[in-house]
Amino acid sequence: MLKLNTTTIALILLSIIVTSSALECFTGYSVVRGQASGTTKKTCSKSSDQCFKAKANVNLLNKLKLAGCSTFRCMFFKNKCTNQTIAGQNVEICCCNDRDLCNGPEELTVASAANKVKDFLTGGALGKLGSSFG
Repeated sequence: MLKLNTTTIALILLSIIVTSSALECFTGYSVVRGQASGTTKKTCSKSSDQCFKAKANVNLLNKLKLAGCSTFRCMFFKNKCTNQTIAGQNVEICCCNDRDLCNGPEELTVASAANKVKDFLTGGALGKLGSSFG
């Protein structure tokens, strides 16, 4: 009969807890507009990793999208998004570690839809159109 001591049981329980607490993120990339990125899943290897997703317009027809696990990319952006200029291109990077698969597609809620409309009206084409008549 197998006899387990307290230390062995504690180590087994700890390994189960550590294994189950690893963050899972969507991962992948795309370069063509409309093509999905982040359709596969990966368990992050480091406890300091966060899920991230990044997107940049390469030209009028193509958008670069990237998703995965990273400690370095998300070092200063825990659970938030930021815009950076990289090689002359505006890149939006969003990082999160508050739940598994948090870097998935945006869920369109009433609040997020209202924010998109507000952003469009205040800084988009309609704002420029209105200023040309004033």
